[in-house]
Amino acid sequence: MVESQNLALIAARGAIAREFPNVNISNIKDSSIKVSLENTGGPSGGLVFTLGLVDLLTPVDLLQGRNIAGTGTISKDGTVGAIGGVTEKILGAKKAGATILFVSQENCSELPSRVEGITVIAIAKIDQAIDYLKAPYAGVAGDKKGVNSAGIRGCASVGA
Repeated sequence: MVESQNLALIAARGAIAREFPNVNISNIKDSSIKVSLENTGGPSGGLVFTLGLVDLLTPVDLLQGRNIAGTGTISKDGTVGAIGGVTEKILGAKKAGATILFVSQENCSELPSRVEGITVIAIAKIDQAIDYLKAPYAGVAGDKKGVNSAGIRGCASVGA
């Protein structure tokens, strides 16, 4: 998990430079950011760690009152990688009350044919999640933009 957090910080710095060029985070030292989560381990938290850091370190309210979840590895350049157990993570996110779950596009072939009760958004880069979250939020219906009939966005191979 330590490596995942370190990669998330590097990816967040890059995403902030690209998405929020007027935000100066040069005074933020790596040692000043600590993530402490009980019973959490492995690299699959990289995506959500990165989103959390971007939300924390920028003046933009990415969440806009939404309960989101994310699972996927993160690389230094912001690429979101596949994880195992994506179906179980969808169920866990729904149980936790999330209305949106970001996953890696590499997991499209493992997604169920239909998802209900949560919008699943498959992405290749962290910037795609940030762009989605930066868009004005208009309630639950607003989260359905670009979502296919299977309840999934970003996977041409799933649903119609």
